[in-house]
Amino acid sequence: MEIQRLIKRNVDTIIAQQRENGAINASCASRVLESALTLHLLQYLSILPSNQKRLLDYLAKATAKRIGNVHAVEGAICEVAKRLIGQHNASKSSSYFLDAIFSVNDVRKTLYFGCLIAEMKGVPFSELPFDVHTFQILPEKLQLWASLMLCCLKVMYCHGVSIEDCITEKEKTFLIDTLGRQAVFENYILIQVAGLIALSKLLPKKEILPQVEALLKWQQPDGGMPTITGLDTFVTPIAGIALLKSLPNMPKEQALAIQASIRQMGDYIASEQLADGGWPFMTGNMQSDADGSGLCFALLAIIDKEEYKTNLEKALLYKTNLQNTDGGFPTFLRGNLSTPSMTAAALHGIGQMLLRDVSKSFQWKDAIRKALLYLANSQKEEGTFEQRWSNAETHAMFRVTTALHAIRRNEVFAEFGGIIANIFDKIQKYLQTTQNHDGGWGRTSKEDSDVVSTAYAILCCNQSERELATKGIAFLLSHRDMDETIKYRPDLLGPRPILYDIPIFPFVIETYAYAYFLETFA
Repeated sequence: MEIQRLIKRNVDTIIAQQRENGAINASCASRVLESALTLHLLQYLSILPSNQKRLLDYLAKATAKRIGNVHAVEGAICEVAKRLIGQHNASKSSSYFLDAIFSVNDVRKTLYFGCLIAEMKGVPFSELPFDVHTFQILPEKLQLWASLMLCCLKVMYCHGVSIEDCITEKEKTFLIDTLGRQAVFENYILIQVAGLIALSKLLPKKEILPQVEALLKWQQPDGGMPTITGLDTFVTPIAGIALLKSLPNMPKEQALAIQASIRQMGDYIASEQLADGGWPFMTGNMQSDADGSGLCFALLAIIDKEEYKTNLEKALLYKTNLQNTDGGFPTFLRGNLSTPSMTAAALHGIGQMLLRDVSKSFQWKDAIRKALLYLANSQKEEGTFEQRWSNAETHAMFRVTTALHAIRRNEVFAEFGGIIANIFDKIQKYLQTTQNHDGGWGRTSKEDSDVVSTAYAILCCNQSERELATKGIAFLLSHRDMDETIKYRPDLLGPRPILYDIPIFPFVIETYAYAYFLETFA
């Protein structure tokens, strides 16, 4: 059977990416934003011409491909990159870049992209519609990486408008000390290069050269720079769940080897748990978040609740302390905005742990009810939820569907069946009305089909949706190149609205969809 053959092929691809520590290597592909900023830094410092040449070559190819169906601010970044490599486009005026900057429609993101685009000479700093006081009106309760980035942007802005004396010694020390903790701050390339650009305006070249050289160790074979050094803690638990679902389709000997690999993934995840009981989204990050935590929590609960009992108890306490009063879960800190995807991620992990634990289930009953009501109230009439972490409307639906399946299997929560059914009904309505003629689903109901969005949609299909799921599978099967690599579009956002790509992820999510289809409809 073709699906089973591709499951085996995908599983081999995924297992081949397993590191010695058990993690799945989820390195990010090069991206224009980080590559352009790195080139700008090297040009500003007049150093490392061979690295500059490789960045130039990457950007020449990448900008030629990316201009087109992208968000306005991503298009503006590509245009700035073209200027950096000498492809000046005089038709792109300051108003073009300002319009792109304000298309984001968020104060912090306007500062973010405004300063970065101005730093790379897209628009003069003096034409940005804010001043140094704007940097002080943002919420104080920011994660360390967000505070660091804001400080970097302030340095760029103040230098750009020639008011350097606005940078305090405290801010300078904060930048120097925080960026010096790791070769790449919490493995976030974007923040590290922004930080080095800021420091290049405050310190002599010789003092930051070692950090620049350390950053360039992450320059990729294609010459570009990724946004993050790796997302192992995000991809590994999804891969582990996908592999678990694939086991019935594997020969016995191979299944045993896969089980051993999954156990290694569990041990890796357990070792990465942070002191507060959560897990980071990015490998090396010291900030727990609901998304990475929910996935890691779920995988450990599925693999072996007794083996990982201590980890699971800590994770449950972390979730207890994270839930907001509206019933939802925020991404990072209690009191921040709740979101449907983060709430679903939390419910998935909690639901898996509470299965067959009646006592704890009763303790969590009210919290589960509030979270379900939050999801129901957040769902739009057409079935969608707010898009924050993915360009695909089906992404949040997939996360919610997965969570609700875990909750629905628990008899203690049987009385919530009506809430769950209503959420499912709207999701099914969306799937029925938005499937394209080719059998796939697009990022939105108005876009062409793509592999990742379609895989998410298949994972939302229930037993009554065999025809929809079958057509979706046919679409996936048709999207292989001659060498059987997957033809896909990246869907993950960070920082919004800029896309980034994890090359192993399409293999993971497609395998998950194939295995789910066989489990549900075979």
